[in-house]
Amino acid sequence: MSVYGLGHDVVDVVAFGGQLAEPGSRMRNLFSVREVRQASARARLKNDGEAVHLAAKWAGKEAFLKAWCEALGEGDYPFTLDDFPWSGVEILDDSRGVPHVTLTGRLAEAFRDSIGGALGGAGALGVEGVGRSGIGIGSASGLGAGGAETSPYAVMRGSRPVDPSMGPYAVMRGASGASPRGAASGAAGNLPARIHVSLSHDGPVASAVVVIDGD
Repeated sequence: MSVYGLGHDVVDVVAFGGQLAEPGSRMRNLFSVREVRQASARARLKNDGEAVHLAAKWAGKEAFLKAWCEALGEGDYPFTLDDFPWSGVEILDDSRGVPHVTLTGRLAEAFRDSIGGALGGAGALGVEGVGRSGIGIGSASGLGAGGAETSPYAVMRGSRPVDPSMGPYAVMRGASGASPRGAASGAAGNLPARIHVSLSHDGPVASAVVVIDGD
């Protein structure tokens, strides 16, 4: 297995909850309807706050974006921070409680096109044998907690066309037999890399690690 991108993020749960509760805050709009529903259901089941679960999902979104940008290297980024469709990065648990990254609409298309192009002309990071968890990365973003922007995606630029036919589960994994280092094809489910996410929300912080890899 070759790792193309690693991303890590830490979110202060209390500060994040304060952002959600601020009058006129649009923070909740950065999540999909499914993410909010799942966070609410988890909060009722575990008898804790919805903000805890949304903070973990937000950490997952930022960690994914960092991993994506690292995989692209010096290549152009498909979005800027001003137009990045945050709700299009869904961090959703399956029926076993295992989190997955799901990309929707134009975000799925942009990921497929940009990663396929970048990996077609560049090597991987040279990291082998990285699994779903147990990865330590020593950086954290302040964006989720309202801090100054110093993360690796501060200069995102460019744009991609929108394909309204993209389905909501376009990004779980590449099609069987597809080479993760080749250019992505036009099929919605035929992607050049896999995405793994690990979440934690113990105590006052929520954190996430995302790995983008291929065979």
